[in-house]
Amino acid sequence: MLFREPLRGGDMTTTAEAEPGLGFATRLRTETAEDHRRAEDMPFAGLLSRGQVTREQYTTLHGQLFFIYRTLEEAAEAMRNDPVAGPFVHDGLNRVPALRADLDQLLGEGWEDGLEPISSVQAYVDRLRAVCFDWPGGFVAHHYLRYMGDLFGGQIIRTHISRNLGLNEATGLSFYTFPAEFASMTFKRGYRELLDTTPFTESDRNKIVQEVALGFALNSAMFDQLGR
Repeated sequence: MLFREPLRGGDMTTTAEAEPGLGFATRLRTETAEDHRRAEDMPFAGLLSRGQVTREQYTTLHGQLFFIYRTLEEAAEAMRNDPVAGPFVHDGLNRVPALRADLDQLLGEGWEDGLEPISSVQAYVDRLRAVCFDWPGGFVAHHYLRYMGDLFGGQIIRTHISRNLGLNEATGLSFYTFPAEFASMTFKRGYRELLDTTPFTESDRNKIVQEVALGFALNSAMFDQLGR
């Protein structure tokens, strides 16, 4: 989903204010913190994080996420052998199979017929296609935003949705369920270490920070439209 690991007490640096020597993972988290908060503060995002969406709203969101993850996971295939982006590609993170399984349960067979992205999601998909297929940094930016969000805040959403909508993995909640190796803190630490050690130039890092911030803005636009 969207909600990432919580900011630690000292990590309140805003865009362009990161301390020299900070690892890139910390830079990404701190320099996009305000963009992150703006997305989380959207009314629909608040309802989702508390599990207070209706079944219809939950299903609609799933349908829209399908377009986003399908595009991002197509980009993962394109980037699989890239020396910079390739190490971030893990098939066990892929959400499209889980989304398909959930939507089969929530909507029934044939749900793809007539399903179209809303305008904000189309803009999101267009951006993914523009930057994730031939720019390793763009792929990493959106990969980080989506999957780290799924592995952190997505698990909170899973708990609340399960309780409030009565769903489980077999009835529409598999999107938020990951293999144990990816749900572990060991994997999450390793992901941050990979961000820190990947040989991005300083220009690359600055552009990736900007792309993550844009990713949050695209999510905000989606939440705004879904909440109307």
